[in-house]
Amino acid sequence: MATPIKPEHGANGAGVSSRRDFLKVTALAGGGILLASYAEPLEAITRLGAGTPAADPSLSAFIRITADNIVTITAKNPEIGQGIKTMLPMLIAEELDVDWANVRIEQADFDPTRYPAQVAGGSTATPTNWIPQRRVGAAGRQMILAAAAKEWNVPVGELTTAKGVVSHAASGKTATYGTLAATAATMTPPALDTVPLKDPKQFTIIGTRKKTVGIRDITTGKPIFGIDVTVPNM
Repeated sequence: MATPIKPEHGANGAGVSSRRDFLKVTALAGGGILLASYAEPLEAITRLGAGTPAADPSLSAFIRITADNIVTITAKNPEIGQGIKTMLPMLIAEELDVDWANVRIEQADFDPTRYPAQVAGGSTATPTNWIPQRRVGAAGRQMILAAAAKEWNVPVGELTTAKGVVSHAASGKTATYGTLAATAATMTPPALDTVPLKDPKQFTIIGTRKKTVGIRDITTGKPIFGIDVTVPNM
C-alpha cells in the first residue's frame, strides 16, 4: 500500500521548507488530459526573486495523456550526458503507474519562470526533484482512479492500477488511462502535498535499467552539443 509522504519531508527524509504547489488540469481535444504543476503567485514570486512574474509564472506542464494511451512526460532539466532526461520522467511514470513502453519524453524549453531550478551541476537534480516529480505522477494517478470510480459507480478503494490500466476486481472491468482521460479532466485535482506515494518495494520503474532517451540520435551525432557552437573569430 502506498504510504503518505508528509509535506515537510524531502528526498532524504530531512526537513525542508514546504512549497504550496497544486495540480492544474486541462482537457485536450480528442479526449486527452494535460497535467501541470502550479505554484501560488506569492510562492512563484519567492522562487523567482524580485520582480513581477508573468501570468501563470510557474505553470510547469509535465504529463499529457491521449486517448490512445500514450503518455508524454516533460523532462525539465538540461541533458548534458548525465541521463537526467531519462531519470526525471521515470519518477513521474513510476507514481503515475504507467507502462514505460507507452511513455514518450519531451525536453522542456529553457524557461526558469515555468520550470524552477532548470540547471545541471552538483548532482542535485535527483534529490531536488525526488518528491515533487513523484507527487505530480501520483496526483495524476489519483485523478484517473477518480474518473474510473465515477464512470463505474464504485469506490476508489476497490480500484487498482498497473501499466496504465485501471482494474475493478469485483466486476472484472478494466480501462486504459487513455479512455479515462476525458473524464479525469473534469475531476478536482488533489493537493500535491496530500497524495500517497509508493513504498520503494512497489517500484517497477525507479531503480530499473532503462535505455537512455535519444541514445540512437546521440550515438549518430544528431543533437547539437556545446562543442558544435562556433562564433566569429573563434
